[in-house]
Amino acid sequence: MNWWIILVVILIIFAVFMTILMFTRVHISILYKHERDQDYLRVIIQFWMFIRIEKEIPIVEIKDRMEARAEMTGSTDKEEQSMGFFDKLLDRLEMLKNFMSTIQQIWPTIKSFLQKVRIHTLTWQTQIGMVDDAAITGTISGVIWGIKGSVIGMLHQYMNVLAAPKILVNPVFQKNIAATYLECMFSFKIGQAITAFMQINRQRKKDEVSDS
Repeated sequence: MNWWIILVVILIIFAVFMTILMFTRVHISILYKHERDQDYLRVIIQFWMFIRIEKEIPIVEIKDRMEARAEMTGSTDKEEQSMGFFDKLLDRLEMLKNFMSTIQQIWPTIKSFLQKVRIHTLTWQTQIGMVDDAAITGTISGVIWGIKGSVIGMLHQYMNVLAAPKILVNPVFQKNIAATYLECMFSFKIGQAITAFMQINRQRKKDEVSDS
């Protein structure tokens, strides 16, 4: 009898823990910097105030791995080069079509999840300059402003932006420079992410069954 009481207590504790976990909000902070061909990326995941996971991602090592992988798949590249232009074009279009089809099928789930995401802070600063051509510097700065404006507009449309983003494009005419500083903190509930993942996985399995 005592074992049944212990088992019930354990199940109750587990159920309470899972309920708390599902409603727990995870805060993710991303810091990315690029200057003089140097990249820095840091990701911080924090929840329950006392749990903090910080990871610095060495982008240089990622680039090296990608280059090494490209060298290992050199034979595949040669095979692709032997293909006709239209064959390669049709292959790429088919891949793009499949990708867009997948996104279209799961987009309602992604959109529903994004509407629950909160953006707490967003700072995005860019410096761009070409000392030899001020006109190109001005043109590129305008293009970057346009891209940032479109991105911010999409964030406001699909997510909950709680604070006004700090956006800056600084054209520099005295030196050659291309630098970016991006810092963002957003949050969502663990249960919302799990639900979205399960819905996407269910949709993918459903599509695989229908295709077979």
